[in-house]
Amino acid sequence: RDVDAVGETAALSEFYRRLGDLLKTRIRRVHDFRRGPPAGNLTARQAAALEAAVGVGYYDVPRTGTVADVADELDCASSTAGELLRKAESAVVSAFVADGSPAADG
Repeated sequence: RDVDAVGETAALSEFYRRLGDLLKTRIRRVHDFRRGPPAGNLTARQAAALEAAVGVGYYDVPRTGTVADVADELDCASSTAGELLRKAESAVVSAFVADGSPAADG
């Protein structure tokens, strides 16, 4: 089974050297740990829209906030809030897919 690993290359190499036969896995890629948003191409306004959307429950399941709620938080028109969210979501999803991040259950 191929896996991606996150961490320092030397530490992961040592770990794999010691336990590789037991794991029955092969490290496909090693990534540095990155803290922060997955998309670096968001404008400040797009990031604010995402933060507002999370804050009002727009991404809750079931959804408890609306685009109008996001617009109220940003003090802009609903159409503007919707556009900001769509562009921000597109940037985040595109960066995630381009990064080759594995899918998670859920």
